[in-house]
Amino acid sequence: MVKKQGESSVPKGFENADKLNYYDDFSTVHIDTIYKNGKFYNIKDESAIEMENGSLVKLIVCRKDIPKTKQKAFESEIRTVMQSGDILTFKVQGTHKYFDCILKEDLVFEKEGNKLSKAKNIKCLVQPASKMPTEEIDPFVVDSLNQAYFQMSLKLKPNALSHSINIYTHFYSDEGLLEKYRF
Repeated sequence: MVKKQGESSVPKGFENADKLNYYDDFSTVHIDTIYKNGKFYNIKDESAIEMENGSLVKLIVCRKDIPKTKQKAFESEIRTVMQSGDILTFKVQGTHKYFDCILKEDLVFEKEGNKLSKAKNIKCLVQPASKMPTEEIDPFVVDSLNQAYFQMSLKLKPNALSHSINIYTHFYSDEGLLEKYRF
C-alpha cells in the first residue's frame, strides 16, 4: 500500500478498530470459506473470494490450522488475579444494597488465543458488605460470582425481568473494578 501525502497509513475501516466491538458498527456478511493455495474460496460454489482493497475482515480459524511457528501468539494463558480470602463487593442494581463475596478459592482468569480473558468460576461466601452493611442475610456459599449476584438479585427484586450483570463492571475490590484485572 503506497501512502499519498496527507493520506492515513491505516487501511479504510481500521480507524474504528480500537473500539471494543467494531464489527457492530458496520453492516456485515458471513462467508464460509476454505483457504487453498494462498486464496480464500466460497464453500458454497468454490468461487474465489474477492474483496475491495483495505477491506476489514475478521478471520475465525481452528488453532490447529495456524502454522506451528505462529501458534504461540494464540495460546491460552492463565493468571491468578486474586487470592482465596480476598473480598469483592457488588451492589444489586436498582437498590442501595451492597454485598461482599469472600473468595474461597484463588480467582483465576483465562485468556484463549487473542480473546479478552475471562474469570473462571470459583466458590465464594456472600454476606452483607462489611464497609456498608445494608441488608441482614445469613451468609451463603455459591459456585461463581454470577451466582452470587443472581441469588441476591432474586431475593431483593423477585419481579425483575433479569437477574444478571457483567461481573467485570459490577464487582470491585479496594484496587478497583474486576475489569482492571482482565488481560
